Amino acid sequence: MHLVSKAHHWQASRFRPSLLASENSNRMPSLKETIAALAAHQRLKSVQTKQLSDLGPDQVAELKTVWSGLPDPERMNLIATLRRQAEDDMLMDFGAIYRM
Repeated sequence: MHLVSKAHHWQASRFRPSLLASENSNRMPSLKETIAALAAHQRLKSVQTKQLSDLGPDQVAELKTVWSGLPDPERMNLIATLRRQAEDDMLMDFGAIYRM
């Protein structure tokens, strides 16, 4: 009985790291993380820009705190990126950002 328990533990621990690694790499960033990346003047990845789609009023207010502090070229680059992403994926709606 003890040997079976050890064998099961070994197999479970053997596969656990790869599962965790794939879970972390496929994790969607939160809106807060995306806004923090904008505030740090980082270029957003497409998975991050998806977080900016379909923003509600509270989320827009949260983004506005960072948006006004971004240099014009960064805002224009982001808007161009969002426009391209919306053209590629019709489910993306960045209208709230366009109206800021």
